[in-house]
This record gives sequence, structure tokens and C-alpha cells, in this order.
Amino acid sequence: MSKIFPEKVSLYIQKTSDVVNKIALYISASLAFVMFAITVYGAFMRYVIGSPRPWPMPVARILMIWVSILGITVAFKEHQHVAVDSLRERVPVKVKKLLYILIYLLIALFAVVLVWKGWEVFLVSRQLYMITARLRLPYQVSIISLPISGVIHLIHILAIFTLMKEDFDKIEVSQDQLGAIEISGEGGD
Repeated sequence: MSKIFPEKVSLYIQKTSDVVNKIALYISASLAFVMFAITVYGAFMRYVIGSPRPWPMPVARILMIWVSILGITVAFKEHQHVAVDSLRERVPVKVKKLLYILIYLLIALFAVVLVWKGWEVFLVSRQLYMITARLRLPYQVSIISLPISGVIHLIHILAIFTLMKEDFDKIEVSQDQLGAIEISGEGGD
């Protein structure tokens, strides 16, 4: 499976990443539904009943932060993150492998900074509140999403590194297929 980790460790990391991803997906989807319901309730109370409530918009904003942050981790796990495929497809296999490692190491560094600095801000923000007319929500409610996101990213990156050999094999196969298409004259020029 992986030359980086023993097979049992690789399987454990993969399963952990899969479970964490499912949890993040379910929480994100649930929060998106709650955010939608709160927003509809707020609009109904404001525009239909004529009695606006002070809490729906601030709560919806916090839920939007959580939905976005958790959604990013789910997209990352599913390899749906932003990538520059055109550049990656034009370089030799060895450069692709180097880019693969470098990109994920940079993402890991970013995740470590999210955990580290996010936790620092979380600790410092104990006395900060998001002030609305009648609602005092602790700032920490939204800030804690950053270190949690960083930890989830790190779990997913470990899982990606356990599959690195298989990914490298796919890179070589795709390069071989691209070469076969160019040799046979099927390239779309």
C-alpha cells in the first residue's frame, strides 16, 4: 500500500480520514440546512410578519463559516480542490511527482498554521463577542473552526501520503496514455 507507513498504520490512517470526512460532510450538510431554515425564518419574520428578530442573521453568518470551512475539508478529501491541471499535465512524470509532494507539503504547512494561529486566536478571543442588538455570541464559536479545519486537513494529508505510491502509479499510467495518444496522432490539434 504505502512505503511511507506500515500497512496497518496506512489502513488506520485511511479509515480515520474516511470517518472524519463523513462526519464533516454530515455536520456541514446539517448546518447548511439549519442555516437555510434560520434564514427563511428571519426573512419571514421581517417581511411577512413585520417583526424582525435580532438573531437569525448573526447565527446564519456563523453557520456559513462552519459550512464553508467543513465543506473545504470535504472537497479536499475528494480531490475537488483548486488545481492547475494544464500545468501539471505538461510536465514530465518526475516533475509531476515532485509537484505532487511539494503541493501537499505546502498544504500541510498551511494546515499547521491554521491549527497553530487559529488556536492562538481562539484562546485570545475569550472575552470577545459578536455584538448584535440583543445577542452576545462568543467570537470563539466561529474562530474554533480554523484549528478544527487544520486538524482535518492534516488527517487527510496523512491519508493522501499513505496512497502516494498508487497516485504515482496513476501519474505514470496517465503519462503513458498521453504519450500513446500523441504517437497515434489522436491529439486534438
